[in-house]
Amino acid sequence: MIDTAPAAQSQIKAGKLRALATTTKERVASLPDVPTVGEAGFPGMLVSSMFGISAPAGTPEAVIQKLNSALKEILTKQEVKDSMLAQGTIATYNTPAETSKIINDEYAKWAKLIKDGNIKPE
Repeated sequence: MIDTAPAAQSQIKAGKLRALATTTKERVASLPDVPTVGEAGFPGMLVSSMFGISAPAGTPEAVIQKLNSALKEILTKQEVKDSMLAQGTIATYNTPAETSKIINDEYAKWAKLIKDGNIKPE
């Protein structure tokens, strides 16, 4: 099965699950002995989750910038980084434009996979 590091790491560390690999570009810091899928022989297989904050379409730019500034400040605090890392997540800041690109790229990647694989809902 594939699960997120935050959801599975306590079971992995307790020896109840054996992690074969992570689907991230780099090893997960809280699971340093678990190789990436690239290291395990599947280069280019990248699957990860992302947490973010979004606002409704039409939100004034000043409001978006205020939220963005507050989020950037929070994610630079060491105690926030440490807390998130202990949970198996990496505190990463992206601008609203970078986040939009990441989401659009993910959408395109999965849409292509679904189309190329002729995957249909059942």
